[in-house]
Amino acid sequence: PFENLTKARSIGYEAELNYIYQKNLNIVLNFTKFNSLFMDKNSQYYKSQVPNEPFFTFNGNVQYRLKDLLQNQSVLNVYYSFNYVDSFNTVWYKNNYFWTPVQFSQNIGLSYRFPNKNFIVSFDAKNIFNAEVYDNYAAQKPGRAFYLKLNYTINKL
Repeated sequence: PFENLTKARSIGYEAELNYIYQKNLNIVLNFTKFNSLFMDKNSQYYKSQVPNEPFFTFNGNVQYRLKDLLQNQSVLNVYYSFNYVDSFNTVWYKNNYFWTPVQFSQNIGLSYRFPNKNFIVSFDAKNIFNAEVYDNYAAQKPGRAFYLKLNYTINKL
């Protein structure tokens, strides 16, 4: 059941590093570490980590832009990203059956903007190594997936 915890305390930190080189290379690293603890002194779960909340994540993204590669005034973007989530419990009590394991997924993709700037074609490959990844309630997410996206701008406001 859904319940609103009135005596929870979250303390942590988040950091992001963004590096851009000559407007072509973009590197972003982000990590988050926090503790969300249940602080009701009358509960058996006093100072226990709130379930269904990942408490350590680390993400990265590298993107490179190539201008005028295939055509004048076209732009090709190529990227790689990864996501790391440390294991966490999905219920209050600690049990090997009710926890989400460490997750590490990787993605690649590219997009091509045509010279007229109205049409963009994108291709993404998500979770390229078909790692097991889960949501906050330990339900497994889909595995490897491929996406093709076509964008056409009809009117610029």
